[in-house]
Amino acid sequence: MPEFVFISQWIVILEYIYLGKIVLKEQQALDLIILADRYAIPHLKAECETCLSANLNAGNLLERIQIAEAVKAEKLEDNIASFIGTNIHKLYGEMNINSLQQPLLAKAMMKSLQNK
Repeated sequence: MPEFVFISQWIVILEYIYLGKIVLKEQQALDLIILADRYAIPHLKAECETCLSANLNAGNLLERIQIAEAVKAEKLEDNIASFIGTNIHKLYGEMNINSLQQPLLAKAMMKSLQNK
């Protein structure tokens, strides 16, 4: 998690707080979800979860699982579990064996099985 906040990130947060709307790019969502959690801005956190959920793929799956767990992003965790459930056979073929041993991935896979 970042130890400091860039001015550009504060500007986005303040615009969101005062204007009530935001258009997020994926990298912004990655940065802002941590800050939204840290500074208790639940609506911004939800917007970030939506953006990160919309861009899920095998390449960013482990990173998204780690972020979801770090900030207790339940909506993102649910979307990850659904993504895994839908793509389990494809993911198994694309992911290396070391990533399959990650406890976070195992947890997400178990959650996906429970949701079926």
